[in-house]
Amino acid sequence: MDKVETYLSVEDTMEYYECGDFPFNFFIITDLPRVNDAPVTASAMETIIKKWLDPMPNGNVANWVLGNHDQWRVGTRHGSDLIDAFNMITLTLPGVSVTYQGEEIGMVNNFDITWEETVDPQVIDMTFFCACMAKFCPQADVREYIV
Repeated sequence: MDKVETYLSVEDTMEYYECGDFPFNFFIITDLPRVNDAPVTASAMETIIKKWLDPMPNGNVANWVLGNHDQWRVGTRHGSDLIDAFNMITLTLPGVSVTYQGEEIGMVNNFDITWEETVDPQVIDMTFFCACMAKFCPQADVREYIV
């Protein structure tokens, strides 16, 4: 499946249906007011839904993106009390619901994590182990990592 990521106008984004399965629809992310700006309304959601569906070329598949690596998580942007509602809306709309990892379980941004807490020692060990299994290191070193 070919997906295209772009932050263009809806008219320009629609042109990418010609060269891929679908261009990501980021308008839920970019066009809804943030939690501190104004409440999210049904009318605002309807506007965004129509903004995508109305100009979408016939025979193509819509998609609904709540979050991605470029933006704050939906629970941080709109309040954790609305995460389930947003997920339900995108799952009931026609097309594909695109979930950024963790948003299906209500993850929000964590601004208190340290760099040290992002290091996973088991991944480091696995990287070493895989390199060893691929013969990039002496076999003697591999035995201590085999369970």
